Amino acid sequence: NPLFIQEVIRYVLESGVARREGGQWVATLESVITQIPEGLRDVIGKRLSRLSEECNRILSIAAVMGRDFSLDVLRDVAGVPEEQLLSAIEEAMSVALLEERTEARDVRYRFTHAYFRQTLYGEMIAPRRLRLHNEVAKALERHYESRLDEHAAELAEHFAHSSTEEDLRKAVHYGELAGQRAAGVYAHGEAARLLEQALQVQDVLDPNDGAKRYGRGDFSVAERRFDEAMRLYASIDDAPGRTRNRLHLARTRLAQGRAEAALDLLNAADPGAEPGPALDTLLLTAQA
Repeated sequence: NPLFIQEVIRYVLESGVARREGGQWVATLESVITQIPEGLRDVIGKRLSRLSEECNRILSIAAVMGRDFSLDVLRDVAGVPEEQLLSAIEEAMSVALLEERTEARDVRYRFTHAYFRQTLYGEMIAPRRLRLHNEVAKALERHYESRLDEHAAELAEHFAHSSTEEDLRKAVHYGELAGQRAAGVYAHGEAARLLEQALQVQDVLDPNDGAKRYGRGDFSVAERRFDEAMRLYASIDDAPGRTRNRLHLARTRLAQGRAEAALDLLNAADPGAEPGPALDTLLLTAQA
């Protein structure tokens, strides 16, 4: 692993395991064996432990925001004075954990390797991660109030970690908006992923929501969403995605009491698609 080699060499030099003698680096075998971390997570952990407590706190918030994050939004969530925030960023940049990426309307930073972000994210307990996702989502809404559509994918991701009905509905809304934007620039794979994520959140929010919509005579809306998703999956030749989409709409048709319509949908599944227990169960239910 190139990152592991890079981090071990950095640790050896910074911790004093190796020293400069006669124009070359030297180290004893004993010091190498006893002091070099065993794995990548260990060596990254040792590197993070040498940073200040405040820098680690700021980096943890950034890790929830994603590998790439806005300085202004980070300041909003962290709730610290600008000078304190900048000092933490400079400390992280001094050990090559972050790099600066200035854009036209925003100053952004990026973890130099995804594993740094993953390590920080993984060290937090779940309740703290969920709280921070919610705080990030609210900060994104405030900061990008006039151009929410440009950040819909980020908003959908963070709101999807919520447990409140209001926030989950926002996750669905932003997910659909992000999917439409992706489809508009022919990023069909991303559009399909975003649409499927929105459907998963909708199922968590209310598994019978489709039936309620149909009861209000809104059946055409769900059918249009189904057709749009099928076109996206077809454009990237994603047979499993088409099968999942059929399952989702078939469940809704069954919940509405339209067993024959659900059966027609399931019988039209791709010839090469793996049936799986979910499809088998729905078929049996529809045929009953």
